[in-house]
Amino acid sequence: MEQLNGLDAFFVHGESPRTPMHIAAMLVYKETTRVHPDIRHQNLCQRISHALPLSTVFRRRLVTVPKGLDHPYWIEDADFALEKHVFRHRLGSKANHQNLEQLLATLHGQAMDFSKPLWEAHIIDGLGQLPEYPSNSYGLFLKVHHAALDGVSATQILASLHDNPQRNTSSNIDNRETDSWVGEPAPSSSRLLWRAYINHFRRPLHLLSEGRKLLPKMQRAKAQHDGSQVSPEGNRQLPPSWQRSPFNKKITAERQLLSLHFELDALNSIRKQQPGTTLNQVLLAIVSGGLRHYLIAQNQLPADPLGGLVPINVRTKKSGKGGNALGMMVAGLRVDIEDPLQRLQAVRYSAHCAKKSSDSMGRFSLMNVAKHMPSLAEKSLLWGLSAACQIPGGLPMPLATVLSNIPGPRESLSLNGAELVDIQAIGLITDGCGLFHVALSYQQRICLTVLSAPNTLTQPEKYRDCLQQSYQELLTATGH
Repeated sequence: MEQLNGLDAFFVHGESPRTPMHIAAMLVYKETTRVHPDIRHQNLCQRISHALPLSTVFRRRLVTVPKGLDHPYWIEDADFALEKHVFRHRLGSKANHQNLEQLLATLHGQAMDFSKPLWEAHIIDGLGQLPEYPSNSYGLFLKVHHAALDGVSATQILASLHDNPQRNTSSNIDNRETDSWVGEPAPSSSRLLWRAYINHFRRPLHLLSEGRKLLPKMQRAKAQHDGSQVSPEGNRQLPPSWQRSPFNKKITAERQLLSLHFELDALNSIRKQQPGTTLNQVLLAIVSGGLRHYLIAQNQLPADPLGGLVPINVRTKKSGKGGNALGMMVAGLRVDIEDPLQRLQAVRYSAHCAKKSSDSMGRFSLMNVAKHMPSLAEKSLLWGLSAACQIPGGLPMPLATVLSNIPGPRESLSLNGAELVDIQAIGLITDGCGLFHVALSYQQRICLTVLSAPNTLTQPEKYRDCLQQSYQELLTATGH
């Protein structure tokens, strides 16, 4: 039995029918020969069965403390059954890529059963009929609760599921012979309440200790980067301000999904035209331009930059493979700048300042504070945010969206001999932040996936066009 820390438990406390707190990945495979769907399903179940010992995520479930008085616990699920986690779907004969995105959005909007381990695998047949994919293609849509892992650890587990050419394919990742896993009974309510009583005194002391360490670091970071600054290119740097946007409201239960693909060589050519620019900053500039075009069309363009929350991977060897190891920074999305090249320069400098501020506070400082947050404090914070988001016109927030850039596999992967041809990651949205971007690289391409609710992004196809327009503007501005 292992108790969740405050950071992991935050995603459990945020769970509701409107706000399922899981992340996902959609993987598309090309088979060399046509395989019957029943055989494919059998082979995939066998592969997942062989991989179960690779991660604790697969076979442990949550146990909650009575009345929610403390963070929940992970226990090894004695009733685990693989067939309860693998599902099958098939696209209609006249389906298109938009129908696939609608299916994925529907699956992503469905909460998982908390009485079982919090992951699902959905096999989607019929992708070969879509012009975007080769014939004999199928999809594998994987959902995992964010309390169990973050995006980086998820990609590591995904990579371990695939074929390993250094091993015999007949015994690929078969770890069952060395698997010592056993289930465990659920703890009694009295045991959980006794632990909650002890943590009621212990956790605030740890939180106070971490808070005292963080406060002077925050003051130093604010002193270093307070107020407007001027970038080396002469662009006036405005910090993101608290303001309303269409995305800062109470979200509905429905989900919308759209994705775009960019060639990695093209993004790198943009990056190299501006010395010191990172790939992440190019993506921030693309999103900034896309938001600018979209908000102009909605007649809702603000005068100041919007805030973009950028998760930072702080995972070390000591962090393990599961759970969350995340820092964060808020970068300015320069929707206030019309020229695409100046926008890129301003975004680069804003991101540089945000990272410098984050480094001043320490990579682990915010994470350490979050880990020691009491359960009732987290629930109260989430309840207050949800209530405030019902304010007409949305809630003034320091951030409008999230942009997570996850490095994916560089080498070609295959599963049961089928080549992985496309992969995309999907984040989560909550009250107050109803727009989430995830960029995931694979070989020579990056897939940018956008998750939203119908009431936060009212014209998703328009926004797709705006992102593509922003990308093309940057290519043109950098001489491509």
